[in-house]
Amino acid sequence: MTEHVQQPAALERAHIDIHELFELNVWARRFNVTQEHLKEAVRTVGTCAQAVGSYLALPRAN
Repeated sequence: MTEHVQQPAALERAHIDIHELFELNVWARRFNVTQEHLKEAVRTVGTCAQAVGSYLALPRAN
């Protein structure tokens, strides 16, 4: 039997609100990026969590 692990409510939503500190922290941890990198991604592709995840998966130019 598998256990059901409950995720924070922020992760259950399809959109990221970078103006809410809790959500910013949760999503930054989820994508393993800094808050600033997450904000940059949202500014670039919008608030859709799936689009942000895809953007963050792209290689970055340094």
